[in-house]
Formats: sequence, C-alpha cells, structure tokens
Amino acid sequence: MNQADPEAAGRIHIQKLARGLKLLNLSAKAWFESLGITDTSEGVGQMQLFKSLRHMSDELQPKLGPRDRFKFNDECILEMMNYLDPNQDGTTTLDEITEGLWKSTEDPNQNKGQAAAAKVRSTITSEIRDFCRARSLNDRL
Repeated sequence: MNQADPEAAGRIHIQKLARGLKLLNLSAKAWFESLGITDTSEGVGQMQLFKSLRHMSDELQPKLGPRDRFKFNDECILEMMNYLDPNQDGTTTLDEITEGLWKSTEDPNQNKGQAAAAKVRSTITSEIRDFCRARSLNDRL
C-alpha cells in the first residue's frame, strides 16, 4: 500500500470491514439498520459510525482464533470513514457503504494494466501493418 494514497489505504481498510461483516454474518444493509437508521436514504453521522466500527472490532474478538487480531484503530476507522463518505458531507448512507464495499474489491491497477496491454497491442498491430505495407511496396518494385 502506498502511504501517500488515501484511496489505497481506505480500500484496504474497507476490505477489512467486508471481512468483519462476513464473520458476523451481516449484510451491509443489516449492519446499517443495526445502527438504528430505518430510512436507508438517511446517513449515519460520523461519530455514530466511528463508535459502531469500534464496537464491531470488539464484537469480532471472540469469533477469531487466538492469534488472529481484528481491531480497527483510530487511523483505520478515519480512513474507512473518508473512503465511505466520498462527498465529505459528514454522513454516510447505505448507498455509500455498499458502493465503498463494492469498489474495495476492484483492482485499481486492472484498468492501468488493460490500457497498457491495449497500447502494446496497438503498437504491435501498427508495426505489422507497416511491415506488410513496406513488403507490399518492395514486392511491386
């Protein structure tokens, strides 16, 4: 993880949140509703979200093996909250949580890799085309 990239830090912590939800057998919606929010278009405040994430890490401890630790420290929680609240309006909605969980599974380098591969293919195709044109011209001479 690149420390200078808050997006990468947030993504890693959200993957940890996804693991925690799975260990607790909770969907994002069930977890969100457990925060006392009945209208899923409403957002949960930052302090309530912070406390909930802290509570989740405590709740997970008995479900883990003796060597497995699952703790959301303050920095981890703050990075998750920034990732889950991209518009920084101070509340996090169910849609933002769901989107954040989904985005955290994407490989950010995949698009870069696909673009690089497409560029290589294009270059090779151009070189083959140029070679064929040159050969065609030489055959005519």
